[in-house]
Amino acid sequence: MTWSCSGCGGCCGNFLPLSNGEINVIKRHLKTHPEITAYEGDAMDCPFLNDKEKDRCQIYEIRPAICKGFRCIDKGPSPELAKRMVQKKMRPVSMRETFFSNSK
Repeated sequence: MTWSCSGCGGCCGNFLPLSNGEINVIKRHLKTHPEITAYEGDAMDCPFLNDKEKDRCQIYEIRPAICKGFRCIDKGPSPELAKRMVQKKMRPVSMRETFFSNSK
């Protein structure tokens, strides 16, 4: 079965499993890209959605593994990604709180 992204942004949630390494990469990226601001949509949407085009990720180049491996058809991560997530010791984080709170 082939898979392609529909570009709807529906899989982009605020709570995602991330590793400490992924958190650090995103924080470093934000320091060098002040133009990235939090998407002001629904509180449960990922804050990295683009305000003008909801289906566009502002950190696409460095997006977390869960985002890279998500398959719309399955409504969840691929089995390979699920296994890697357990091995990497990922934990659920609030994207808004972790990357856009005043206590960064």
